[in-house]
Amino acid sequence: MKTGGRYIRRNVLSPMRRQLNERGIELMMWNDDSHNGWHSRIDEKTYVISALRDPVEHAVSYFAHVICLDNEGNLKENYNSSALTVENLIEFQNHDPVFPNFQARSFLHHELNRFEIYGNRRIFNYDLFNERKDRVNLFLDIKDISGKDLVIQKKIFRDLGMFHANPRSETSKSFLNFESTDLFNKLSDKEKDLIRKYNKIDDDLYKNANYWRIDS
Repeated sequence: MKTGGRYIRRNVLSPMRRQLNERGIELMMWNDDSHNGWHSRIDEKTYVISALRDPVEHAVSYFAHVICLDNEGNLKENYNSSALTVENLIEFQNHDPVFPNFQARSFLHHELNRFEIYGNRRIFNYDLFNERKDRVNLFLDIKDISGKDLVIQKKIFRDLGMFHANPRSETSKSFLNFESTDLFNKLSDKEKDLIRKYNKIDDDLYKNANYWRIDS
């Protein structure tokens, strides 16, 4: 997983745990909401899910998260909304170690990368990235998944041969940041193109991933 990890972890995967365990299938999932990389235990038998997001929306969301939200997705008590400007976003993108290509580079890191800077801006292992990207069993577009928890569970159960498993809902919490939406709407087409160009590998990944559509 990359983007939307909290939502998928809590709303989609956690409710599946018991039925998966009954079939002897381990749910390889972390107990926290940190961004993690490629788990060292992934092998040819592992079912891999990755959710992706438009890189412009991701850039704005990450910036707004840093300014406004804590790690639980709750509004900070003393956040400065006046810092959420397009100019600060561009400046933040150009200097924060997480950028560029946050989503693609997560394929290159191990599961404990939350304690590390997310790689080198100038060096990118395309061979390893493509190998791991091609290993993904289920690509989801983050804009399509909200409220579709049971449909996604049914897809996963079916892919694992669990045709009699029962999708179930455990929580319906969404993680929304309306400050992020407001800032995104202030971006001009030129500024969006600038962010996409700066995150070209993420942009290519997002545009070319073979998504499973929820209504298919």
